[in-house]
Amino acid sequence: MQIIKKILLTAISLLSLNSFAVEPQQLNQKLGTPAEAKDKKTPEQLKQLESDSKWMMFYYQNPKPNEFTKVIKSITKDPNILKGNGKFGLIAFMSEIFKTNPSKTNEWCSEFKTLDESNKFGIAIAINNSQIANAKECIKSFNLPESLNQQIANGKIFDFATLSGTHPAHLDMWWGAFMATGNKLYATKVVDISLQPTISKEKNTNVSKEEVMKLMVIQAAQWSTASMAKEHPIVKEIVTSKTKK
Repeated sequence: MQIIKKILLTAISLLSLNSFAVEPQQLNQKLGTPAEAKDKKTPEQLKQLESDSKWMMFYYQNPKPNEFTKVIKSITKDPNILKGNGKFGLIAFMSEIFKTNPSKTNEWCSEFKTLDESNKFGIAIAINNSQIANAKECIKSFNLPESLNQQIANGKIFDFATLSGTHPAHLDMWWGAFMATGNKLYATKVVDISLQPTISKEKNTNVSKEEVMKLMVIQAAQWSTASMAKEHPIVKEIVTSKTKK
């Protein structure tokens, strides 16, 4: 359960969303970055977070699309959710939900109109990436500033299955898409990276930036795979099959 809590608390590893029109640093500027939390969550808020986390974590096992807007609106009560590092995993999750429930788009978009601009922008990115038939109409109904609409319209549409896995960010996107669909492909990609050999910075002082990034990706994959395997039999089965001698 810890990995999804970190997604919702914007504490998961950095993600790359160049497929969503802009580079990671640029997208952080557009959506914003989280401010320091100055207040602790109340017991009631923590209980709600636990409920929302469980709903997302195991969505593919028991899909409840009728609860989608309620949960997303609950999650986005935290103003940092779509401004923090966890935003990309959440956007990937939402994109897959929109993609598999195109008939509900108009209803959902109507409910999301009440959210603030930053949250609507993040949701609009997910809608646009889903490529559902009425995506443009839905995004238009959000009444976002023209500058944000242009960023969305000019964005590259990306299939999560084709991510290169060269940035820690991609791992969160795969897990977000996996939780929405249960597609083994996404989980397998993370597991494969977790099993790659790593270099030792202690033994090699001439480590390039590329090698450091690769090490970060592998270590992040190892941590997240271990965490997800404890919660998801599918992930555990993939790990077992990959590590059999």
